[in-house]
Amino acid sequence: MQPGYYSKPALSGDTILFTCEDDLWKVSAEGGPAARMTAGEGEYLGPVWSHDSSLVACSCSDEGASELYVLPIEGGEARRLTFHNTSCEPTAWTPEGELIFTSSGDRPFASDVWLYRISPEGGQPRRIPWGPASCLRLGAQGQILLGRNTKDPSHWKRYRGGTVGEFWIDPSPSGPDRFESPGNFRRLATPEGNVSSPCWVGERIFFLSDHEGISIV
Repeated sequence: MQPGYYSKPALSGDTILFTCEDDLWKVSAEGGPAARMTAGEGEYLGPVWSHDSSLVACSCSDEGASELYVLPIEGGEARRLTFHNTSCEPTAWTPEGELIFTSSGDRPFASDVWLYRISPEGGQPRRIPWGPASCLRLGAQGQILLGRNTKDPSHWKRYRGGTVGEFWIDPSPSGPDRFESPGNFRRLATPEGNVSSPCWVGERIFFLSDHEGISIV
């Protein structure tokens, strides 16, 4: 592989998506040449697979602010979903096929980021009533992991102030209306320092932390 700055990998089956040179690329998990998926004027960031692996959600700044887009994995035109005029980032797909993303579009401050959900066909986004949040991950059994202030550790290395990252979990969400209710969240104990990039592996949660000075899993 040629030297480069590869980031934000996302795996589905035997295909890996990643970001490089402000575009999305895909490559086989077995190796081989990578194929560029996008070639716009703006940045394409944060690929998130749909459950059936047919669509990819990402943020794109082709038309100004980073808005939410979806595009077919086999190629085709990207579809713009949001018009918030602020940074929107995809974070998860629900089992019902909706896309969850973060935005401060209807909030008073750009740093006041909440979760929203929207159909991949478009329409009016709906805010999820769980307060400020910067990421969300859904477990295989429907568990909900919520992240607050979970920016990439390189954003503010070794920060230990009042807005350090934290995780909240609802281990047993109730039914299909779970995104309409307040939920039953409790804060997870994490190492002192920043935490980010959580993911479920079975019943366990893995994440990055810089509590030892550098970011490690």
